[in-house]
Amino acid sequence: MLAEVENIINSRPLVYVPIDHENAEALTPNHLLLGSSNGMKPLASYDDSAVALRNNWLCSQQYADSFWRRWVREYLPCLTLRSKWYEKAKPLKVGDLVIVVDPSNPRNVWPKGRVLETTLAKDGQVRSAKIMTSTGILVRPATRLAVLDVAEK
Repeated sequence: MLAEVENIINSRPLVYVPIDHENAEALTPNHLLLGSSNGMKPLASYDDSAVALRNNWLCSQQYADSFWRRWVREYLPCLTLRSKWYEKAKPLKVGDLVIVVDPSNPRNVWPKGRVLETTLAKDGQVRSAKIMTSTGILVRPATRLAVLDVAEK
């Protein structure tokens, strides 16, 4: 019974569920645990030869890369809700701690930084920011920054 409950809980979507494609599935905790949303591990035959091990490693890397691309595309935008045109959102400000969202970063790289300076557009909205990271200073558009909700002590 507990295994069934675990599967039910881990099959819930983490992000928006696409309704325009029947075959598209939403990211679930089971993707992290098992590699698929239905709770079934992908079937694989056991072969301990060097070629088979390398092929299995390459296959696992492709699965991980695919998951990372979906994670960046589907989950990261949920970190900061953008409600433009409907209501004013709290703009970036100097001192904010942010995650730099960059699709070209390698898998599992979450560069953090602190906003040093913001650039305003003619309409008064923050459009880009200068960020201090551990690797140096970056200038990124505001749409590629996710503000972390942390309070300074």
